[in-house]
Amino acid sequence: MYEYRILAIADKLLGWMDLVLIDGALDFLEHNEARRGFEMLCDNICEVDVALTEAEYMEMVSLGYDFGLDLHGVRFKCIDGLRT
Repeated sequence: MYEYRILAIADKLLGWMDLVLIDGALDFLEHNEARRGFEMLCDNICEVDVALTEAEYMEMVSLGYDFGLDLHGVRFKCIDGLRT
């Protein structure tokens, strides 16, 4: 379930991020580590300053909430700052 949502986000990032950064995060999905893959994808998005649409941002927040991540932590403050 989570894997499909993460793959949908990653698909939208193609062309905006280096494929190596996306694939590195998606490798975790193959090992049933969706949460770690999502965290890595978030970190990589912040690292390269990818501009996010409101819809992409909301999907990332929704996934973060579903995973039980700290939505007020540094990772999501960075993601919030990338909204366009």
